[in-house]
Amino acid sequence: MYVTDWIVSDDTVVRPDVIVICGRIEGDYPTRTPRIIFEIISPSTAIQDERLKFELYQSEGVGWYVLVYPERECTRIFKFEDGHMIQQKHNERDKYPFGLEENGQFEFDFARIWP
Repeated sequence: MYVTDWIVSDDTVVRPDVIVICGRIEGDYPTRTPRIIFEIISPSTAIQDERLKFELYQSEGVGWYVLVYPERECTRIFKFEDGHMIQQKHNERDKYPFGLEENGQFEFDFARIWP
């Protein structure tokens, strides 16, 4: 695993905490829209992640956006549908299946990230 930026446009670059892109990456950085983005929420990043990045990821059509709240040991999961991010579940310790269209399904076990 390595840290990387997602180049949205010439004047917009973000560095998600975890990014899932299906297929090959051409060049040094991903330039196509990710299928899933996880952001770890802290008091210092909450407004940026919950508002600014939420709006950006929605406008770019990111398939799934997962806000992870370590202090509360829970997540908020959003799926991009019909041009909007729709909240799917407020997850604590369940497994959650992320549908990735032609690439099948990716199941994440949230119980594994909490102590």
